[in-house]
Amino acid sequence: MIYDEPSLRTFKRLGVRFEVTEAVLNHVGGSRAGVAGIYQRHDWKDEKRQALDAWNDHLATVLSESGETT
Repeated sequence: MIYDEPSLRTFKRLGVRFEVTEAVLNHVGGSRAGVAGIYQRHDWKDEKRQALDAWNDHLATVLSESGETT
């Protein structure tokens, strides 16, 4: 997945927490930079799975509305 503003906005609209979005995009910054990153060791595995499931459902909806198939 490409790190870009539309991805960030879509995850936010889908209700995905900022920390989880950063973990999904493998972005080291914000909540995982500096001192916070030293102590933040949670891998967000379950949360990332939920976020990617929501992303998949969103894309499936967009494609179905446009007449495309997956």
